[in-house]
Amino acid sequence: MAPKRRISWQQEGVDKTFLEACVHELIQHGREGSSLKQVSWKNVAEKLKKEHNFIADQRQTKNRYDYVKGKFAAWTKLKNKTGNVYDPSINTFNLTGDEWQIEMKVCVRAIS
Repeated sequence: MAPKRRISWQQEGVDKTFLEACVHELIQHGREGSSLKQVSWKNVAEKLKKEHNFIADQRQTKNRYDYVKGKFAAWTKLKNKTGNVYDPSINTFNLTGDEWQIEMKVCVRAIS
């Protein structure tokens, strides 16, 4: 059996299509635990293939879902942190280098 090829999610528009398809599937079919249902993963993969000729299997799409979900959770936690660290006018955080190092350590532990 040949090893699975590593895919790159950097192709323009793929992440947007992926997230829109995931939201659509959540609305249409709901969740299975903290993830999408098996039929939904197939639908997401078909949409990626149809719109971008991007081929990903269920494991690859679920891994991407978990990765993006973890990043969003870390961003939301930091955005909602007291102390006005988020500036919506420039869509960035006002943290010193030391504060960023602390946040990065916390986020890495949370995602891992």
